[in-house]
Amino acid sequence: MSNINIDDYRAIIIPSHDRRSVPETLKTILEAIYIYQKRPALVSVSSSGLLWSRTTAFRELKKIFNVDKMRGFMIDSDIILQEKPETIVEYMKKADNEKVSFIAPYKVLPNFHYAVSLDGSTLIDDLSKLKEWQKVKAGGLGFYYGILPLDYVFHADPEPGGKGEDFNFYIDNKITPRIAKNIKLIHLKLIPI
Repeated sequence: MSNINIDDYRAIIIPSHDRRSVPETLKTILEAIYIYQKRPALVSVSSSGLLWSRTTAFRELKKIFNVDKMRGFMIDSDIILQEKPETIVEYMKKADNEKVSFIAPYKVLPNFHYAVSLDGSTLIDDLSKLKEWQKVKAGGLGFYYGILPLDYVFHADPEPGGKGEDFNFYIDNKITPRIAKNIKLIHLKLIPI
């Protein structure tokens, strides 16, 4: 793939423990990429853990495209996107024009915090205190769009209560994402069985 323009492509990384993904979410993201007149580069990796799945996906994209960075999505396999593709395209265009990344908030577990942090360590409970497109220090990688540094190796802090691979990703790569708080998501962990 020597004559490609990397800006023509948008990666979609879906790390998973069990090879699952939510079809509606993938369909919406693919439609958004096509509406944006970009080409999708889908990498779905199943491994024994998210750290290895994410790192493997980055390595695969680097091998295929022979670049160190590209733009795209990281979406956990248990996230249900409840937006129209046109809404996602508008966020993608805004982020690309401003050369920033964004995350959409979701609850980690029922009656728990949102996967968003203003200080890089504490999760927030109340989204109403955040402004749309506000800079945040870190958050979950359940729904992320922006720069993908393909040489990055995901890691979590070993001590109990340490930072997970998501927070370390932002801090290590000096990425200050914007919050797209109006994107509606459901985390499958919140749906009672």
